[in-house]
Amino acid sequence: MKVKLPIRTTTILFLNINFGFVLFILAVLTIVITANIWFFTLCIFIIWNAIVCHPHIWFVDSIDLKQDIKNKTNEFEILRQDKGDFEYFNDGFTYTTTGPEISTKTILWKNIQSIDVVRHDLGIFDEIQLYILCSNTIIHITENTQGYYFFLDQLHQNFPEIDEIWQISIIADDSGQPFNILKKGNGH
Repeated sequence: MKVKLPIRTTTILFLNINFGFVLFILAVLTIVITANIWFFTLCIFIIWNAIVCHPHIWFVDSIDLKQDIKNKTNEFEILRQDKGDFEYFNDGFTYTTTGPEISTKTILWKNIQSIDVVRHDLGIFDEIQLYILCSNTIIHITENTQGYYFFLDQLHQNFPEIDEIWQISIIADDSGQPFNILKKGNGH
């Protein structure tokens, strides 16, 4: 059984060519529409960033970076003025250690024979450790020791011959070896 369609063969070929052309036009329009969507998205991104980053536009939960920096500076100054585990007098200092045993050591500046510094790698961050050799004891002080920054200021006041940039030198050194910043016979 044959089915006879009421359409001529030339019409089918014509539709086939036209259908291909229509698909081609739709493909081109898809590219144009997609490009317009990308362009529209880019414009929204640029406008949004201009609004968010504009210095005169603040949101309810915005952070004032200048104030945040000022607060951090004030926090560090407070930390720097904290005497922590140390008590100072004219000729030296008293250091109270905590841990398994609580002990107090009195050190005279003139009894300090050597100061070695080591940068200790703790994985996520590094820690500077001071080993102070005195005539009768060794003191171990780290950046986590209460009063560390005030102690460094006192150290530089009492031993002006200690190079101020030793901290940069120890940070730049990757060997993990001790770095001597003071030896017996230097000054006091």
